[in-house]
Amino acid sequence: MAGRDARSQPLRDPEVGRAGFNVETPGAAAARENDNGAALQGGLFAFFTLTRAVHPLIVKAAKDPVSGKVLHEGISVPIVECIFTLIVAQFMTVGFGGLGQWREIWRKGPMAVFSMIGCLY
Repeated sequence: MAGRDARSQPLRDPEVGRAGFNVETPGAAAARENDNGAALQGGLFAFFTLTRAVHPLIVKAAKDPVSGKVLHEGISVPIVECIFTLIVAQFMTVGFGGLGQWREIWRKGPMAVFSMIGCLY
């Protein structure tokens, strides 16, 4: 097996008794150590289900009970969504990267790039 890549050499599993090929991607071992895929999948499923359940209640609450017409302007929903996204993203930046990372997003270079992306979006 000289000259073959170590990832393509047969991997023998004595417990299972089968041979396969080790095609593990870089970083897979680290991902296995921090494997929270089931919890993440469950959390996303719960979030999706809650979102689908609550949405009709929010729509109904936004209507006039007598006429059934929507009480808000058409552009107010995207504006509130953008403000909500901005606030959540700020907290996520501090949570994942700390105050040092949060300060980095307010520098002139990154701010110009993300401002252009925001304008195009």
